Amino acid sequence: MLIIDTKLANVNSIYNMLKFLDIKAKISNDIDEIYKADKLIIPGVGSFDEGIKNLAPLKEVIIQKSKNTPILGICLGMQVMCKSSKEGDKKGFGFFDVEVEKFENTHIGWNCVDKNLYYFMHTYYVPVNKYTISMAKFENIEFSAIIKKDNILGVQFHPEKSHKFGMQFFKDFNEI
Repeated sequence: MLIIDTKLANVNSIYNMLKFLDIKAKISNDIDEIYKADKLIIPGVGSFDEGIKNLAPLKEVIIQKSKNTPILGICLGMQVMCKSSKEGDKKGFGFFDVEVEKFENTHIGWNCVDKNLYYFMHTYYVPVNKYTISMAKFENIEFSAIIKKDNILGVQFHPEKSHKFGMQFFKDFNEI
């Protein structure tokens, strides 16, 4: 499993969680290592345009890998997999034909998703759409907590900060 170093997230917290779970992982943004990876994680904290800018040199390899490799986008990593965001002007990867929307306030804290508690920290969100497999609610708005299309999975929450529920989530992703 390879965690893409987007320069916008604490990739070490994801790496440390995977290491704790005895899941072999590596942090890199080297194109050759991405090509060799059996699974990819795109983490992210920060702005949409900055995320797209930092991933631009890797866009071609990520798109190529998306055809047959399980890919997990976490928070901003999920949002950049959408077509666009109201947060910026750049185009996303377009794996999900959805535009990312904005809450009035920042959603920070625990929220229930399918009877599990996950930690959220975001101002922008993916609206409920045909790719939504699980929802959460904030400010009376239901939003996509988990989206999926083929082998591409996106989560708005941070499994690396979600204790036992996040551990189980990573174990399940590792088994794909």
